[in-house]
Amino acid sequence: MAIIEVDLKFERFDALLGMHSWSEFLLAPTEEEAGNSSKVFYCTYHSAEAVRNAGGWVVVLIEVALLIPFIASSSVIDRMESR
Repeated sequence: MAIIEVDLKFERFDALLGMHSWSEFLLAPTEEEAGNSSKVFYCTYHSAEAVRNAGGWVVVLIEVALLIPFIASSSVIDRMESR
């Protein structure tokens, strides 16, 4: 399980929240992948500090800039913008 922080300016929560079947966003899923899904729920923690204080959580910062080249050139993942 992971908790991610989303910029308050983000406007597509309707597309982000809920269940996502891997077969719907992977372009050529394996049989095993096709049966998987991910679920995204709204989190009521209001800060990274609150998450840390909840116990058992470790904060790992990821630079979005590192992910953009992978997402932009990926032949594996269907881009969310097209939905």
